Parts: sequence; structure tokens; C-alpha cells
Amino acid sequence: MKWLTACRSDACYADEGRLWFDELADAAVMFRTREISDPKGRLGRSGESTGKHTKPARHPSDIDPDTLAHVIEHAIRRSYANWVDEPILALDNKTPRQAIQSATGLERVKGLLRSYEASERRQAAEQGRREISYQFLWDALGIAP
Repeated sequence: MKWLTACRSDACYADEGRLWFDELADAAVMFRTREISDPKGRLGRSGESTGKHTKPARHPSDIDPDTLAHVIEHAIRRSYANWVDEPILALDNKTPRQAIQSATGLERVKGLLRSYEASERRQAAEQGRREISYQFLWDALGIAP
């Protein structure tokens, strides 16, 4: 993890976070600019200090929904590339491939995959983009939804 150093300022944390994100997202995301702002000042202007919450933007206006979906799909597939063979705490530190060997484990893996799909369904609706399929994980395990 080459991006970890000792930080003493918020700007340093932001810079390290950017390096971490760049490693994670790879070529799927391109930054056009960097904005440094005063969060307290922004909070006062957003209406949150009065108790009125502003609704977050669905997605950046300069990214069309198809491009956004493509970027997110790339990130999901990359993040879950080795998922079937990685121990998962929710599966008692078994890999999904190991867990499906028992009836109970199979149901837990199915439940986990369904929770991923439900979360993706909500996020896609909020962002106004197509839903990303997790079928590749079902296929990798050779099980049906």
C-alpha cells in the first residue's frame, strides 16, 4: 500500500484518499478538476444548519447515465473478481465456494447475493441509471438465484 503515510492535515488525508481511490478505480474514473472548499461554509449555505436537508444530486450532470453505469459496473466486477474465493465474515470466515457446500451455507450465500442486488437496485434508482447485474457471481459459483 504505497499510498499510506503519516498525515497531519485534512489536505494530506484527501491526497492519500485520492491515491487509494486511483488504485481502486484504475482507468474507470477520470478526474477533470480538484476543488478545495470550506465544508463549514458550504454547510451554512446548504440549509442543513437550519435543519432542512437538501436532496443529494442523482449524478453529476456531465456524466450521462450509460457512462455512469459502465464505470460502476467496471468497478463492481473488479472489486468482486476474487469474491468467490475470499473468506467473508458473514459466512463465518468461509469463502462463498466453501459455504455453498452445506444447505445452510448455500442459503446464506444466496441471501448475501440478494442483499447486494437489492442495494444495487436502490442505488441505480437513486442515480437514474441502469441496474448492474450480479449474475456473474451466481455463475461463478454455479448456483441459481
